[in-house]
Amino acid sequence: MHYLFQISCRLSVVALSLILVACASTSSNRTITQVPLQTATAVSAEQALAVGVVVFDPGLQHAAEEDTSAPAIRKAESVYMARHLARTMEKTGAWGAVRVIPNAEVIVDVVVQGTIVKSDGTELSVDIVAQDSAGQTWLKKRYSEDSASSSYYPANTQDPFQNIYNRIANDLMKERNDLATGRGKELQLISDIRFAREFSPQAFSSHLEEKRNGSYELTRLPAANDPIFERVARIRERDYLFIDTLDEYYDSFSRDMGESYQQYRAQSFEEMMAKRELEAQARMRMVVGVATVLAGVAAASAGDQSINAMTGIAIAGGGMIFNDGLNKRREASMHAQALDELSLSLSEDIQPHVVSLDDRTVTLTGTVEQQYAQWKELLLRIYEQERGTI
Repeated sequence: MHYLFQISCRLSVVALSLILVACASTSSNRTITQVPLQTATAVSAEQALAVGVVVFDPGLQHAAEEDTSAPAIRKAESVYMARHLARTMEKTGAWGAVRVIPNAEVIVDVVVQGTIVKSDGTELSVDIVAQDSAGQTWLKKRYSEDSASSSYYPANTQDPFQNIYNRIANDLMKERNDLATGRGKELQLISDIRFAREFSPQAFSSHLEEKRNGSYELTRLPAANDPIFERVARIRERDYLFIDTLDEYYDSFSRDMGESYQQYRAQSFEEMMAKRELEAQARMRMVVGVATVLAGVAAASAGDQSINAMTGIAIAGGGMIFNDGLNKRREASMHAQALDELSLSLSEDIQPHVVSLDDRTVTLTGTVEQQYAQWKELLLRIYEQERGTI
C-alpha cells in the first residue's frame, strides 16, 4: 500500500504538469469590449473651446522592465498618441479647434497632457492631466487597456487601444458639459488676456489675478475697441496659423509612421504573448521536473526492487522535463532579443526630419519646440514693429 501511494503521487505530479501546461496563458484570444465614443448634438460658440493636446511625455524614466519599446519608438509614440487623441476629440464635435502642440506653454482654452506609462503591444497605460486656461484641473487619471489578437488580425484599421482614446474624450466632454453657464466664454477671454500679457504686460497685467496655486481669476474686462487688445488679437491669429502648421507636421509624421508602427505593434503583441507563455511553461516544467526526480529518488531509496525500473524512468523523465524548461527559457530569451531587433528596425524608419518654416525673411530651424520658441520671439518683434517702437 505504501508503494502504491508513492506511485500514485508520482502519477499525480505528472498529471498535474500536463494540466498546468494545458492551462498556459491564452490571453491573446481574449475579447475586448468596445467603448463607444460620445458625440455632441449641438455646440454653442461658448462651448467651442480651443484644445491643445501636448505631445505626450515618452515616460522613459518610468518604463517598466518588460516594456521593450526603444527610446526612439517611445518618442515617436508620444507624437502618434497625442495626434490620435486630438483626432478622436475632433470626432466628438464638442470642441473648437483641436490641435497637437509642442508644449504646455502654448496658450489655449484647454490643455491636455499625457505620459506613457506602458506600451508593449499587449497593454497601453497612460496618465492624463487636463487643465483649462484658468489653471483649473479637469482631469487627472490613469487609463489602461489590454489588446487582443483580433485587434491586429485580420488587418484592423482601428487603433488597438481605441478604447483608451474614447474614454479620455468622453471624460473631457463630460467636464466641458458640467461647466457653469458663461464659464466657457470666460475661459476664452482668460486665454486671450494671458496671451496679450506676454506682449504687453503693462496694459493687461491688472486684468488677471494670478494666485499662489497657479490659477487665474478674471478681475476686469478690456475696454471696448481697445486698440492694443485688437493689435494682439491679430498677432494671436498669426500664432494660430503657425500652430496649425505644427499640427500638420505632427499629422504628417503620424501618417508616415502609421503602417510600420501598426506592424511593429502586431509583431510585438505576438512576441510578448509567446514570451510570457514560454516563461510560464518553463517555470512549470522545471518545478514539475524537480518534483518528479525527487519522487523517483524517494521510491528508489525505499529498496523495493520491483519498482526500480519505474523509478529510473521517473528520474530520467523528470530530468527531461527540467531540461525542456531550460530550453523554453532560452527560447523566451530569443523572443526578447527579437523584440529588441524589431524596436531598432522601426526606430530607423520613423526618425523625424527637420522642419524649416519661412516667414518673411526669417527661417526657423531646430526641433519643433525650438521653432515655436523662435516663432514667439518673432511675433514679439512684429508686435513691437506695429507699435512703432523699433
